Amino acid sequence: MILKENFFNYPAYSESDMKWGVVITALGHTHILPDSNYPPLLHPKSHQFSILKSRRVTEYQIIYITAGEGYFESENNIKHDIKAGAVFFLFPGVLHRYYPNKKTGWTEYYVGINGPYIDDMVKKGFLSINRPVFEIGVHEKLVQLYRDIFQIVKKGMAGYQQSASGIVWHLLGEILSLEKNKTVDSSTEQLIKSVKICVIEKISEKMDWDKVSRQHGISYSKLRKEFKAYVGMSPGQYHLQLRINQAKLMLSQTIEPIKLIATSLGFQNEYYFNTIFKKKTGTAPGTYRNSSRGSLTI
Repeated sequence: MILKENFFNYPAYSESDMKWGVVITALGHTHILPDSNYPPLLHPKSHQFSILKSRRVTEYQIIYITAGEGYFESENNIKHDIKAGAVFFLFPGVLHRYYPNKKTGWTEYYVGINGPYIDDMVKKGFLSINRPVFEIGVHEKLVQLYRDIFQIVKKGMAGYQQSASGIVWHLLGEILSLEKNKTVDSSTEQLIKSVKICVIEKISEKMDWDKVSRQHGISYSKLRKEFKAYVGMSPGQYHLQLRINQAKLMLSQTIEPIKLIATSLGFQNEYYFNTIFKKKTGTAPGTYRNSSRGSLTI
C-alpha cells in the first residue's frame, strides 16, 4: 500500500541558474509502510534504483529519515543501520545503496543539489564521503524546511531555483549545527518531536490519536499528558492551531474561496470553520482576509 503523498520531482535549471552557485536537481517524499516495495515509484532511468543493486548519482542528495528504520552503505566499506532522525548524504559518483527495514518501513524526505557552492563545502571539509551519516534526531524545523522547498518548486514561479536553493542552504546549516551541538534528547523530547511531525504531515486530516499513540508505544492518556506538559496544549489543540495558522496564511495570500480553504484544511464545512476561526482569532475569516490585505495597502 502506497500513500498518496509519495512523490518525486526532477526540476529543470538553466545556465543562469547555475551561476547562482547551487541548483535543485531532485526532491521528493516517500512513506513506506511495513512489508511494502521500495522504491514505490518508477523513477527516470538516470535515477532509478533497487535495494538489490548499488548505484551512483550525478548530484549531492540530502536524505532525512523521520520514521522507521533501514540500512545504508557506500564505498570505502561504510555501513550504517539507519534509524529515525538520521540524515545521510549521497555524493556524486560514489557507489551506494539504501533501503528501509521490511518490518518497519520508513519515511524519507530528500533533496538533490549541484553547483560550485556545495563542491566548495566538501573541499573545505564540512561534508565528507567518509562520514555520510549524521544522527541528529527528529526535528520539526527540518521537516518544515523540506516542505517549504517542495512548495516553492511545485509553484514553479520565476526564480524558484534561487528561492528553493536558498532554503536548501538553510537546511544544510541547520543539519551541520545540530550535528556539532547535538546532545542526546530525552525520550519525552523525541516523542513530542515525532508527534509534531506526524501532525504537520496530516494537517488537513482527522487525527486518530489512539493510532498515533499505539505507533509510539504508549497510551493516549500518557501521550496527552506529556505533550501538554511539554508544549502547553493538548495534541488535538496543537493540530487545530496549525490548521488555523495555515488558514490565516491562505486567507491573506490567496484568493481561494473561504469554503475551499475550510474543506482543504479538513473542517466539516464553512460554517464550522467560521465558528472555530472566530473563536480562536477573535475575528471572522472574511474580516481577517480584508484586514490583512488592507494592511498591505500603501
